[in-house]
Amino acid sequence: MKLRDVIQVTSLSRSTIYRRMADGSFPNAIRIGTNRIAWRQEDLSAWLADCIAPSNVTTGDAPCLRKLRTQVSTGCCASRS
Repeated sequence: MKLRDVIQVTSLSRSTIYRRMADGSFPNAIRIGTNRIAWRQEDLSAWLADCIAPSNVTTGDAPCLRKLRTQVSTGCCASRS
């Protein structure tokens, strides 16, 4: 997934994504070209699953899932290259 897709799915800013990558609390991107990086969808899905605290499951207010429900159901990122 490209950075813009990761931002859209996670609702995190670019700087927050890179800061969390640096401190190990977000999946690292992989290099796909000289000046290109991307994230594996499987890595992001695992991160999203891990970030749901048990207390947030019952309330539905997991911070990393604020936009995910509607975006995944509408396929926001599936058609982008």
